[in-house]
Amino acid sequence: MDVMNIGIIAGGAVVLVIAGVVISRRSGGGVGAEAAAEHVKTGIQLFQRGRVDDAMKEYKKAIKADPEGAKAHLNLGVAFTNKGSDDKAIAEFREAARLAPERTDARYKLGMLLRKKNRKDEAIEVYHEIVRVTPEDARAHFSLATAHADMGYATKAIEGFKKSIEIHPKYSEAYDGLGVALYDRGDAKDAITAFDQFLRLAPTQQNSARVKSVTMMREAIMKRIKESKKNG
Repeated sequence: MDVMNIGIIAGGAVVLVIAGVVISRRSGGGVGAEAAAEHVKTGIQLFQRGRVDDAMKEYKKAIKADPEGAKAHLNLGVAFTNKGSDDKAIAEFREAARLAPERTDARYKLGMLLRKKNRKDEAIEVYHEIVRVTPEDARAHFSLATAHADMGYATKAIEGFKKSIEIHPKYSEAYDGLGVALYDRGDAKDAITAFDQFLRLAPTQQNSARVKSVTMMREAIMKRIKESKKNG
């Protein structure tokens, strides 16, 4: 359910979006920062051409020129993810987040990898920090709720999904997550309502597999509700 700049799909394949956003750094600028920016720019270009190893060399040169530059650490983390070196990527994303605490890019990527590695408690901590930094961001609350759902914390997940929907009333994925969490808590009727909202809002072509899955889940729940009334 998670919508992220780096996405993990079935079979362990990785879909990456270059971390080309501008991230502030704590360094005071100067020659080192300028040189680092050029290395990062070159690294991104190389990465886009599929030359990942050469891109990593440029990112490392950038870090050597300006160790406080968060953007180089962020992009190096993306490259490590592409190479399947998740632990090294996690370390780089942590450093990028430390250097640019006001930005959330690195934390979203960090949270995603921590969830992938089944380090769910750590992922929750990361998403809590994102919510702290961007309390009015629906995606932040959605991500935290999803992490809580991973841990089986249905009540906390429900609270998070509802907050996400409060901020962004047409957030279809939040209704999907809410429906699952409500059903896990035993609130079948409310789950149906949430799923109905998801089915109403979700772009069918983009979410065809999930729409089909939710439709089947909704039908199964409705059947159980009817059987329960009949037997009760």
